[in-house]
Amino acid sequence: MGVEEVVVDGKRIAITHPDLMIWESQGISKLDYIHYLVRVSGYMIQHARDRLLMLWLYPHGIAGKRIEKRSVPASAPEWVSRVYYKNKERILLNDTATLVWAANYGALEFHVPFDRYDKTDFPMEMVTAFIAEYFREQMPEQITLERVVSKRGSKLYFDYLQLWRGRTMPVVYSPRARPHATVATPLTWPELAEGIQPSDYTMLNIAGRISEKGDLFQQLTANKQNQSLHEILAFIERNKG
Repeated sequence: MGVEEVVVDGKRIAITHPDLMIWESQGISKLDYIHYLVRVSGYMIQHARDRLLMLWLYPHGIAGKRIEKRSVPASAPEWVSRVYYKNKERILLNDTATLVWAANYGALEFHVPFDRYDKTDFPMEMVTAFIAEYFREQMPEQITLERVVSKRGSKLYFDYLQLWRGRTMPVVYSPRARPHATVATPLTWPELAEGIQPSDYTMLNIAGRISEKGDLFQQLTANKQNQSLHEILAFIERNKG
């Protein structure tokens, strides 16, 4: 298998087993996977910056058992992006070198919460619950908050609990440890209306999609407006009970 050295952000990283096939059905080796991550790293980092990273490791391949890793391992280089949080040294996805290191370490998926580690007082739970209830009331035939799948019928489940503090979701454009090398991909409403399959969006075509459509998630990050939540919070407070 050998070792291949890559230089990322001025850091030399020895990629072990570069020819190892990770997604065999798509012909994607470990080195191909790392090249994909470098190509989309700017978008991933933009969406993951300063959010506590959770790595999903698959030491025995995508069909094997998953191991979740949040803290910086002792073997990590000193330059790996990190922060002390609640007396633990946690990984941050703030640069491309850290992303490549994590992939070489065995991470196949990258997950972060919506809240940033340095904004611990953000009222995420109260606001998301309010928004979920609002949409359910406005669209009762289309949206449900029912957690039991068998009771949802054909309605769309608004999973607001997944937006609460500490809950994680895949970083945008993170690969998934699935047979078709699928990628966490933002979609448009017309695409959903037409019907899609997760296998439509893979490491083999996502860069072309970004080139064609741009980063659809950018409205929530780089182009976002810092709007105050004071009016929403005041409304919730007035209407309690």
